[in-house]
Order: sequence, then C-alpha cells, then structure tokens
Amino acid sequence: MSLLPRRHPRLVGPRALAAAALLAGACSAGPVEVVGLDPGSLRLGMVAHWSCDEIGEGPLVDRSGNGHDGRLFGPEWIAGRFESGLHFEAGDWINVPSFPQAGSSWSIALWYRPPAGDYGDSDLTLAGNQLLAGGWEMSGRLSAAGSRYRFSFPLGADASSTSVLVEADQVEVDRWVHLAAVLDGDAQRLALFKNGTLAGETSVPALIQPGGDNLNIGRSIDARRFLVGDLDDIVVFGRVLVPAEIRALVAGPAPKLR
Repeated sequence: MSLLPRRHPRLVGPRALAAAALLAGACSAGPVEVVGLDPGSLRLGMVAHWSCDEIGEGPLVDRSGNGHDGRLFGPEWIAGRFESGLHFEAGDWINVPSFPQAGSSWSIALWYRPPAGDYGDSDLTLAGNQLLAGGWEMSGRLSAAGSRYRFSFPLGADASSTSVLVEADQVEVDRWVHLAAVLDGDAQRLALFKNGTLAGETSVPALIQPGGDNLNIGRSIDARRFLVGDLDDIVVFGRVLVPAEIRALVAGPAPKLR
C-alpha cells in the first residue's frame, strides 16, 4: 500500500423497548418502506456514535452517551462529510477498549472517502473486532479495476466468513460514500447499503460469535491491514436499521445523545 500525502483542507423503559422491537421486526422479511419515520427512531438501540466533530488532542468522543470513547493513534482532523472528520494514512488507527460484542441483530453505518492518487491494490479495514473465529469487520478493497466494500464475520474456526460485497463500476476517489451493514438475526439475512440503496444481501446460517475485546477503527485486529482515506459519522446499533433510517443517515448525521 502506497503512502499518500496528508490532506489538510440508550433509551430504557417499555415504550422505547417496544418501539425498538417494532423497528427490528419491520425489516425481518426484507426491505421495508417506512412512512412518516419518527425523527427520534435513530436514538433507539444506539450502541456507539463517533461523530468525529471534536478537533483536538483528546479522545474520539462517543456521542451515544454509552462511554465508548476511542484513542487516536495518528489520524488527523480534516473537514468531514458533516463538520469535521478524520484522515488516515497506512498505520493510523483508533482503539475503542472494552467494546460490546455484537448481538443477534447488528447494524453499522459510516461515511468513507477513498483517496485520490496511486494506491495500488489495497485491502482496507474500516472498523471491526474480527478474530479467527469470531467478531465482525467492515472493510474494502481499492484497485485500478474498481472499488468494493463488505461486511463480514467468520462462520467457523477455519476463518471462513460470510460477506456481502458491493462492487463499483469505477473507483470513486475523493468522494464520500455512505455504507451501512444490517444483520437481521431473526431473518438470518445480511444486507449492505451504499448511499442509502440496497447494494447486496445474503442469507447467513449463524450469528456473529464473540470477537476481540477492543474495537479497531482504521486497522484490522491483527494489525495487518490499515485504512487509507477519510472517515466521518460512524454509528453502531444493536438492532436492525430499516431502509428509511439508513436514508436518514445519508441525508444528515446521526443524533448526538451526548
């Protein structure tokens, strides 16, 4: 992977639980349109939200109110998709200690901007805690032939994994792309959305098994694959996101609860 020059430019209570259950069930059978989406729905089931809007030397603040702040190792603050964001060179990463393990249903959404320039054929880790036989990962590959993104997790001790791939016709360099992965444990379905549109889905025979104790952003758990490019507004939910909610995350940033 070539190094590129840096660019500077938990709700509780019966009502909340019932609402979360309704939203999760709504997506079990496949893509669902939600008419009159409640603006507060994105507050339900939020595990972590890194808005990347605090510029300084301190931690990457978890705006969900759950205290999953991250430690920065190298990434620089830049103008982001919304307010500020973070730029990564190969070797930069963020560590979030003691991050919760994935539940039976799990969703992650984020903004990524691939770098312009000669990046060769590069495997990238956006976020995850995937180990040999457990955990999950949002990742991608950049090459001259095109770009693709995936959400994957191992299905067995042999490190085989299930994944949903998104393949682009051309490399979308220096442009923000919104990626959202949705695992519906009840429906045994994994879907990946690109810019709010369903881009791929697959059935999954098993749920995500426990992975590493730490969540890494911008680096694989074995420190072999790093991210090059920019990230912004990373949010994790312990439930199924429905398509209307994903489109809301494309239109604007996730709500800050802290």
